[in-house]
Amino acid sequence: MSLYAYDATQQREANGAYRRYTVGGTATQIERDTVGPDIRLLYLNDSTWSEGDKTNETPFFVAHLRDASGINITGSSVGHDITLTIDNNPALSYNLNSYYADRTDVQGEGVVRFSIPRLAEGTHTAEFKVWDIFNNSTTRTFTFQVEKGLRPSITELRAGPVPARDQVTFYLDHNRPESRMEVTIGVYDLAGRLQWQHTEQGSSELFHAYTVTWDLTNGRGARLRPGIYIYRAAIRTAGSSEATRAQKMVILGTKN
Repeated sequence: MSLYAYDATQQREANGAYRRYTVGGTATQIERDTVGPDIRLLYLNDSTWSEGDKTNETPFFVAHLRDASGINITGSSVGHDITLTIDNNPALSYNLNSYYADRTDVQGEGVVRFSIPRLAEGTHTAEFKVWDIFNNSTTRTFTFQVEKGLRPSITELRAGPVPARDQVTFYLDHNRPESRMEVTIGVYDLAGRLQWQHTEQGSSELFHAYTVTWDLTNGRGARLRPGIYIYRAAIRTAGSSEATRAQKMVILGTKN
């Protein structure tokens, strides 16, 4: 390996070589691995989901994996891919190699994220299978119920910075990652009178809240007076009923 360096300040060059490494060959000591990957957590849409629970027609599949040797996503070994199969149907079998991502903060761990294509209503059985690089596999089978028009859920609603002086951002955590939603934020005074409302279409990634930013003005562009207000979030997906949640916030006066 040839090395070269240049110091622009001193206008000096340096070079050298490093030869103490091996290209090819086989390690003399290999730690034997006979255990398949650990499926640490598996759920649909959000981590509160349990075996047999209801989901929407296009549930978002998530699996947290761990294996010290490494998860096999090469695609070079026939039958050793990360797969998800619905109802033992080859037409509903998906190769998830490209949907796996390593965690950058923890060695040997990663996450599979996959939006399952639209399914028929009723009970379904799924088989998830994953391999490590030493050809050890782990399989997890689970059931779930698809319900058309199932209402989404707002798991957390918050705003910041609060108290608010210049602007505020609303954060909605929900159980429909990657799904297209209609989101409405309304702000009311303590008498229940609507002061500001905003509706938009959008989606948010897994582990990321949906955000809406507001400049503290009403529908006519006038800034709201200092005081305590109630903000209310409502979300709906295609064909679903509305899910809502509300919180209080304080608005401060402008700085002189």
